[in-house]
Amino acid sequence: MTFYIKKEIIELLETDKRFRGGLSFSLGVVDRAIYNFILKYKEKPFANSNLTKKAALEYFKTEGFEEDQVLTQEIPVF
Repeated sequence: MTFYIKKEIIELLETDKRFRGGLSFSLGVVDRAIYNFILKYKEKPFANSNLTKKAALEYFKTEGFEEDQVLTQEIPVF
C-alpha cells in the first residue's frame, strides 16, 4: 500500500518549530532536513516517505495524533 502524509501535518511541521524539532530528533536528522523534505513534498507529494516510517508515526502518536490523522492514501493537494 502507498501512504501519503496529510496536508495538515505537513503544514504543522512547516510552521511549528518545536513539532518539527521533535520529529527531527525522533528520526535522527537535523531540523533543516525535515524542512527541506517539506519543501520537496509540497512541490510534488510522494508516497511512503521518511515521514511514514515507524519512528515518525510513533512521534506523531506521542503528540496526540492517531495514524488516520497523519496518513492518507490520497495524494494531498497544496
